[in-house]
Amino acid sequence: AVASGAQPIPVVSDGLGKTFCLRNRSGVSFAVVKPVDEEPTPPLGMLGRHACSRHSARASETGPREVAAYLLDHDGFSGVPPTALIKISHPVFHTAAAQTASIQRFVSHDFDAGELGSSRFSISSVHRIGILDVRLLNIDRHAGNILVKKQLPRKGSYDSYCGESAMELVPIDHGLCLPEILDDPYFEWLHWPQSAVPFSESEVEFIAALDPLQDADILRTELPSLRESAIRILVLCTTFLKQAVAAGLCLADIGDMMTREFSTLEEGPSVLEILCQQAEESMNRSATLASSDEDDAVDEDSSRDVAKEIQFEMECDDDDDDDDFAENCIGEVLDIPLLLQRKACEHRLHSLREDDTEEDYDDGDSDDDDREETKIGGITKSVSFSAAGFNYESAGSGCKSISFKDFTEEEWAVFLKKFEQLLPEAFEVRKSTGLRQRLGTSCKF
Repeated sequence: AVASGAQPIPVVSDGLGKTFCLRNRSGVSFAVVKPVDEEPTPPLGMLGRHACSRHSARASETGPREVAAYLLDHDGFSGVPPTALIKISHPVFHTAAAQTASIQRFVSHDFDAGELGSSRFSISSVHRIGILDVRLLNIDRHAGNILVKKQLPRKGSYDSYCGESAMELVPIDHGLCLPEILDDPYFEWLHWPQSAVPFSESEVEFIAALDPLQDADILRTELPSLRESAIRILVLCTTFLKQAVAAGLCLADIGDMMTREFSTLEEGPSVLEILCQQAEESMNRSATLASSDEDDAVDEDSSRDVAKEIQFEMECDDDDDDDDFAENCIGEVLDIPLLLQRKACEHRLHSLREDDTEEDYDDGDSDDDDREETKIGGITKSVSFSAAGFNYESAGSGCKSISFKDFTEEEWAVFLKKFEQLLPEAFEVRKSTGLRQRLGTSCKF
């Protein structure tokens, strides 16, 4: 198209970067091109919300994320338009060098979601976009990147039983999905009444068939530039989604558990973040106990050797006048194992304290607020939250998130196992409270 004279036309966009349309000779748009070699600029009024987002997804990697959303939308379930990565060169980009860009099929539409009331949207469309956003931890699903078009309802869906056809939704702009840290998502659909409707049978079957590990392999093969920390977010969130749906939760419950709590003074962690913290702590406790058992075995052997040596020296002592001293020494021998264990404990705590002192923080912040004092055996130890694989990464004032980038493959596997073990109880709690929260929701569309 470019070789035949088609001009990339800049379009007004509420996204983070510049967007161009390619049009045919009749002036009809057929593709959308987004260069990704430039730093994205948040639109006016969205600077606060995107302060975290800019640290969650790198500017040069928004294109691969656009493609990732298409690759993971199996069988077009959520309606992501076909998307690919290209190299493109044109004077309109103000550079002679070819630029990396994402190219996506243009979708003709009647509105975007911000121009209509949500009651006009089909239940299945809301569910299908929500399922995609949960899997990808989309931190930028606002009304402007949900296109609306008139279409007949899908056969067998809720909407096929309605008297009039509902509007169909098309998700676009996925450059801020799959963040590198467990960031706070933004789900426009979270409080739409459709999200409180239970999933249909076909939706439950689709979710049950998802394989997060296979999806991760697809991304590693097709998009090698996508970082492993982002791929692990996909695995975590897909696992969370699958178990939540199996437990009977609706889309609104799932989205709410993934979203951070806000109070008048500060931002609190989401249920998902708390579960990740608990899983990491459980993993650390297991590792500490295993290490302690090994150390205790070594300490016990050492204490036996020391006791035998002291006992031997006393038995070989020819001085009969030191009986009282010998008795005192024998009494001390009984406490040697405890002494050695205490010394070993102190040594381990000292090692941990040195590790904490040398630990690097990506945000460069060493304030005392990020650390806590823990007393173990009368010894005060200053520890950070992350002793193993977690990092709190600063992404703006008051915005800190968990990263899995420092986990080894073995640690990541152990963490996922611990995480899955915590989910059933959390979902039971949610089911008991979620109904009360939704009592005032109208399900009439």
